Amino acid sequence: MTSPYTPPSPDYGAWAPFDPTAQLLGPARRAGLLMIVLGSLKLACGIGAFGLAWKWHQLPPEMAQAMQTLEAQAAALDMTGQEVLRMQGGLVSFIGALLVILGIFVRRGSRGVAIASIVIAGLLLLLLAYEIVASLGTRLSGQMLAGLCVPAMIGSMYALLLGWLIQAVRAAPRLRRANEQWQAMWWQYMQQQQRYMQGWAQGGAWPAAPPDKPGEGPPSPPPGTSS
Repeated sequence: MTSPYTPPSPDYGAWAPFDPTAQLLGPARRAGLLMIVLGSLKLACGIGAFGLAWKWHQLPPEMAQAMQTLEAQAAALDMTGQEVLRMQGGLVSFIGALLVILGIFVRRGSRGVAIASIVIAGLLLLLLAYEIVASLGTRLSGQMLAGLCVPAMIGSMYALLLGWLIQAVRAAPRLRRANEQWQAMWWQYMQQQQRYMQGWAQGGAWPAAPPDKPGEGPPSPPPGTSS
């Protein structure tokens, strides 16, 4: 009698045990995503600065005061306001692109990139803090105080980013060990499946069916029927 036990065909895509690296990658993925967002915002600001420099002589009269202030600051550097805008646009765009690229690698759990990102984020946070403190040391109007809300909000995002990056660096050694264990488990599984298929191709029998529990199992054949 043919055994009713039919071994399942191996399905490599169906084997999906718990991934121990998912939880360890949490801080790195959050930090990387925030870096990509902040970098994209800086890229947009840099492109905007290039646009203002391109249309410098066609700016509306409402921006005349801001243009005069920028021209006065540029004169101290022996530059024009248009040149200062181009320089700022290039620098901000470079930092934005750098944050986006680093964020992609941070999301993958790279410890070295996370450490470099901590240095860059720390410097940017210090620069923002200096600008805020310098602005508070001058005579501020209500409009200028309202304008400080944006740097303060961005600074809080950089502080949050630093916290996530530090967590990602601390989790990196455990993540490496978990990746090694995960690869070993997958390699062992693939070897078992390979031996399983080779045994069937060589005419071997399928593994024995598990023992039936009491009261379970296939029905007995009718009396007088040979097995």
